[in-house]
Amino acid sequence: MTYQALIVDIDGTLTNSQPAYTAVMREVHATDGKPLSPAQAQKTFPMGAEQAITK
Repeated sequence: MTYQALIVDIDGTLTNSQPAYTAVMREVHATDGKPLSPAQAQKTFPMGAEQAITK
């Protein structure tokens, strides 16, 4: 298979994944009984998954 184009999205340019990230992280934290506010999710958004969950 040969590709003719490659699209790279710097988050927020083509799609905004922040709402989906917040929803998923809230569910992950809820399984441990820990609430997660949108502000907290915003702080961890640019982090890797392990680092974000630890924080």
